[in-house]
Parts: sequence; C-alpha cells; structure tokens
Amino acid sequence: MLTPNDALHNHGTVTDEQAVNLSVLDLPPVETLSAIHFVHNHTELEHGVMVKKKVQAARYPSGYSAAVYGMGGLTPRWVDQERGGGPSSPMYVYRWEAMMEIFARFKEIDGDLHEAPMVEYTDPTRGGSVFKTITFFAQMLRPGEKTLPLRQTDSLLVAPFEGKGYSVIDGQRFDWNQFDTPAVPGGSWCEHHNGSDSDPAYLFVASDEPTLKKLSLYKSWGHTSSGDIVRLL
Repeated sequence: MLTPNDALHNHGTVTDEQAVNLSVLDLPPVETLSAIHFVHNHTELEHGVMVKKKVQAARYPSGYSAAVYGMGGLTPRWVDQERGGGPSSPMYVYRWEAMMEIFARFKEIDGDLHEAPMVEYTDPTRGGSVFKTITFFAQMLRPGEKTLPLRQTDSLLVAPFEGKGYSVIDGQRFDWNQFDTPAVPGGSWCEHHNGSDSDPAYLFVASDEPTLKKLSLYKSWGHTSSGDIVRLL
C-alpha cells in the first residue's frame, strides 16, 4: 500500500485484532535537502464550515485501485490520475494475491542468477517506479534456491513475507524468518538463500535505486558461477 508524497493519510485497524505496519520512507535524503513538511491540523468542509478532523473522510471506494488499474495495458481516461500523489503512482493498493499469481505462472523459469524471479511494482500510468525516489520488488526463492553474490550502489530493505532462510551480507550470515527485516547497505555484497528444500520463500524488497539512477550513481556487479566478478550495469 502506498502513502504518496503530499497525500494526506491515516493508518488504522478495522477489527479488534492488532496490526503491524512496515513503513518504508525516503526520509533521509528529503531531510538532508530540508524538504520536509507536515499538516498537523487537517480540516474538511462540512455544511459550509471547515471542521478539524483526526481521520479524513474517504473520497474513493475501497476497490478503486483494482477497478481502475487492475487490467494491465488498459487505463480509463476519465478518472483522476493525480489523486493526491502528484508524481507518485495513482494505484494506491497492490494486492499480494495478484503478485502470487504472477509467481505461480513463472515458477518454472530460471530467473536471474543474482536476483532469482523478481517482480517490480510499477506506476500503471507511466510504467516507472511507484515513487520517484523509491522502488519496490517482490522476490521468489524456490525451495533450496540461492542467488549469486550481487553488489549494488543502492540500499535495500528486505522483508521476508513467507518462508525462512538466510542472507550473506559482506561475508556475514544473517538468518531470517517471516517478517524479519534485514538491511543491505549500499555497496555491500549480498546473496539470499532459501532455507527450505520443500517450500518457497517470498521477499519484499525496497530500494532507493530510482534516486541513484537520476544522479547517475547506480551501478551493480555480480559474481559468475565460477566466482569471477563482472560489471552488470
């Protein structure tokens, strides 16, 4: 789920069960550039009067993203494509079930040796990353699968949504289970291993790759199967 730049948003639960929210922000570079601002007193027009609100009123139905952008390559022209997010993706919700359907279709492919089968979340109206500064991926590690070492100048946040295994970051092993959150600093060598011989593992990955690409600072290297290091990008 996206909370686009400059879009008013609230987080909450709709049942009596506790919810845990993983927020991935581009706060460090934005803070460095002194470009942070907040709206602490939200008001809405009610019967001709501006009233303070702690929770904003919904203006779009819950199925809006799926209804408007759920068919790839087909985008209605009459809808609001800039709804609160400006340069961010207008598709606010990317359902995990849809991602699993993609992986199910491609579970038998070889995938990339350094990334395994990996799918990027994209803006359906522009084809690029969902944010100008951050991009997100889902990564599938099939039973027993491991990736070859990869080094990139972008920083990664990796959250296992399903499965367990371990990652080797700059020669140090980090074991992870569901909902752990390993961080891979920019410039670090990293490889991922699925610890199960029978079940796949699914990783949710966040990266500041778009920012580095705009500054012409994105580069990547990888090990070959024989151990040689090659420039990938």
